[in-house]
Amino acid sequence: MPHNCTSIISLSPYPRRYGKLTMKTERYAEIMTEFETILRYGMEVSDRLVGTTPSAPHLSYADSIFTKLLCHAISLKMLSPKTKEKPEKELWDLPSACAIARCIIEAHDVLGYIVLSKISPEERDFRLLIWRLHDKQRRSKMLKSIHSKDPKANEIHEEAKTLKNEAVNHSWYKNISENYQTRIVKENAPSFLLHQRDLNKANSVNHEYYEAATMWLSQYVHTFPMALHQLFEFKAGTPDALHVSSIPIQYASGFMAKSIIGMASVFPDGNVNVGRHDMEIFSNWCYILESGISAK
Repeated sequence: MPHNCTSIISLSPYPRRYGKLTMKTERYAEIMTEFETILRYGMEVSDRLVGTTPSAPHLSYADSIFTKLLCHAISLKMLSPKTKEKPEKELWDLPSACAIARCIIEAHDVLGYIVLSKISPEERDFRLLIWRLHDKQRRSKMLKSIHSKDPKANEIHEEAKTLKNEAVNHSWYKNISENYQTRIVKENAPSFLLHQRDLNKANSVNHEYYEAATMWLSQYVHTFPMALHQLFEFKAGTPDALHVSSIPIQYASGFMAKSIIGMASVFPDGNVNVGRHDMEIFSNWCYILESGISAK
């Protein structure tokens, strides 16, 4: 598995996939086959890393994040329309597929932020500290909101206070914005210490493409008007419905491919042999993720 996402760029870019309102079964099957190919390599990388001992604290998060991403991908595959079996009855659950595709994107973001980022040891240590603080402050807040009398609740409240003090006294604290400092002090620590645009830049993701992907998927996650209006016309089994159902798969594919390559770059034992045709699949999707889609 090469570490450079753009090592091979196909001469037939994918933007045309998004231009048509209808889709033939053969085209959908091709998109699904690519998704399954990426997932298969992801599973192989995961299998190769079983039993690996992390060499640094931040790498200990990699397995959980990557496994979560792969589990989402498996679920998305199961939820997406089938083209081979053609069962008599099948639920085309587009909103759930969109929610899972969004989860894949966010797992990619966390993998880049916590595991793959190239930052100083001092900044990395602070990120991990804020990560733990975010956990404890959220637990503490939820326990307070339900007026928990559990004896362990006070322990969690105290852990949150201790971590907050560690964060305020950390050498990297002065380098973050006043807004983030205020949130830490007021028991609302951010999960990320970067705005999304900066995080995308660090992860080599085209920000406009990212916004388009997450915005489209979120319409279904939040039951917003655009999604409902599209669902008015959504009829399972039609070419139009097949096209719309392919979009979560396509959006997820790029973020999966980039995450798999990232894991192989950090864990050499996770490198797998990839054939030329499959390499083009990875390179195409990574190119789209890094460069966005230009109007043709």
